[in-house]
Amino acid sequence: MTAFMLSPLFELTVSPLDLIVRTLVVYAIVLVLLRIAGRRQIAQMGPTELVAMLLISNAVQNSMVGGDSSLAGGLISAATLVVCSRVIRYLTFHSHAMSAFIEGKPITVVIDGKILGAELRKVLMTGPQLRALLMLQGVEDMAGVRRVVLDSEGRLIVTHKGSAIESEIDEQEST
Repeated sequence: MTAFMLSPLFELTVSPLDLIVRTLVVYAIVLVLLRIAGRRQIAQMGPTELVAMLLISNAVQNSMVGGDSSLAGGLISAATLVVCSRVIRYLTFHSHAMSAFIEGKPITVVIDGKILGAELRKVLMTGPQLRALLMLQGVEDMAGVRRVVLDSEGRLIVTHKGSAIESEIDEQEST
């Protein structure tokens, strides 16, 4: 292969700055859309949510690279995504406000064995769905549950009554 044959792979049809700006804008908008979509992990996604995720990635691809199909353009967009993700991870690690804005806040869905229906509705989860997820975690009797929190990544965190961590939670709430 000659250098002449390889040159189209690296010839940009869009400026590098345009690629970077497009990628950042698409990243920000998709991040907002995913925050609006909810807190489910990939394993908890239903078929419609998974299809939406796949179609979103396909739909934004062209807007991100602006018609540039060169290897260099793809690498610039990929590097921009990695750097952007790393910067956001750094900011959310060092700032509680940024973490709450980007990742969301945990939501308590059960207190003292009672399901908080209003909180469940906020996260588009039903009581039977919650009970099924709790059963997967070994919770068979809600009477023994002190608190269940849906964290920002869609995981359920269960605190049982009488556990050592319950004492720590009670101390923090009383101060």
